[in-house]
Amino acid sequence: MKRVLIITFLGSFLVVTAMAHGSQQKPNAKHQSTNMTETVPSVDQILDKYVQAIGGKAAVEKLSTRMMKGLLIAPGGSAPIEIYVKAPNKFLVVINSPVSGRSRNGFNGIVAWSQNPQRGLRAVIVSNKV
Repeated sequence: MKRVLIITFLGSFLVVTAMAHGSQQKPNAKHQSTNMTETVPSVDQILDKYVQAIGGKAAVEKLSTRMMKGLLIAPGGSAPIEIYVKAPNKFLVVINSPVSGRSRNGFNGIVAWSQNPQRGLRAVIVSNKV
């Protein structure tokens, strides 16, 4: 499970980085050739190269916390979002909406909870039944 989360995170990061980098470049005549002899690396090769660039598999497996900041964009507007994750099973999501105020959702390993200006602090019922 931990490996899947790491690979998913790294893959997502790689895709977003590549898209951002590609959108900032101007077209180059050299890259527009129809020469198909160049081989495109596989996803596994790209991920392996990325893992090596950040210190190797052992360094990645030592990570136990992650913090992400971004902008949540929805039809009604946008809001800053922060996500904190601590392995194996704790997380906190904070959204500062200019419309509805600050909301926080989290899981401390035992209890899931939600807090917002409209409903206050409340426990969230979690069921493992499908």
